[in-house]
Amino acid sequence: MIFCISICTDLNALIATGLVDEDSLLRGMIGGRSGNYVCINADGSESMIIISSLDGLDEIAELSYITITTPEVVFGYVEQGTDEDGNRITQDVPPDPVMRALYDSIYDQSPRPDPLDPTAPPTIPSEFFALPNGYDSSHLL
Repeated sequence: MIFCISICTDLNALIATGLVDEDSLLRGMIGGRSGNYVCINADGSESMIIISSLDGLDEIAELSYITITTPEVVFGYVEQGTDEDGNRITQDVPPDPVMRALYDSIYDQSPRPDPLDPTAPPTIPSEFFALPNGYDSSHLL
């Protein structure tokens, strides 16, 4: 399974285009107003959403405030290869620092209370705001 992360740094501008109105197929995909894999920053100006297909996203390809990237770019990944002797080796490929900083600025990673047990101590959310079911994260750093 392959998925991408769509980051919108100006939700108001996106809404003003009309591309994510109530009748648009892009509403849930990019608008960040529906779905389980959506993260909106504290002031509501930026969003990230997991998308599993790039189909139908042509209309937003030129918008400067939309970035569609992969988890590998945001988190880094482990690359496998072989050395000159044919031995299998792995190498950590670091995340893109600009993309990681953008991700971190939108995804609030502060400790949160357990909604099922308000008396429990707050816990830090997952490192990733979403991983679709079945996605293997072992190659991410």
